[in-house]
Amino acid sequence: IISRGFVFESQSADLIEAAKELVNGFLSGERKGGFDWRYTRKQIEDILEKFFYSETKRRPLILPIVVEV
Repeated sequence: IISRGFVFESQSADLIEAAKELVNGFLSGERKGGFDWRYTRKQIEDILEKFFYSETKRRPLILPIVVEV
């Protein structure tokens, strides 16, 4: 997770770590069938939007980039 202007990474390392754990938890969940990139991007966006709003009462621009490995 890269933050530009929303929060300083050095001052809010706990917030960034919690967001990483949320995304990792979603990505490690069981999937039945194929892998839908659009669904994955939208889910990550929704999860992070709700989390950041609940923690900071701000709505940052979230750009999930999913790369096939």
